[in-house]
Amino acid sequence: MLPLHLRIDRTRRFLRTLENDKRFLDARVAPLTAERQRHAKSYAAKLMEHTRAEIARMLQEIAAQDTNDSIPQAAD
Repeated sequence: MLPLHLRIDRTRRFLRTLENDKRFLDARVAPLTAERQRHAKSYAAKLMEHTRAEIARMLQEIAAQDTNDSIPQAAD
């Protein structure tokens, strides 16, 4: 499995790609029916929302790891 920091970087890059691509989505879905256009735009929005939630989850995981690392452990 990839290290958490690398996964966060890749996920952030993916989110930036989705956000930058948002302006081109209208042109790509223009040939579709109105219903399919709505579905495609809805899917893109849900994917961005899910990606943001995944980034937040991974950042919380890092914070929890950092908290656990800062707690002194008893010496043997």
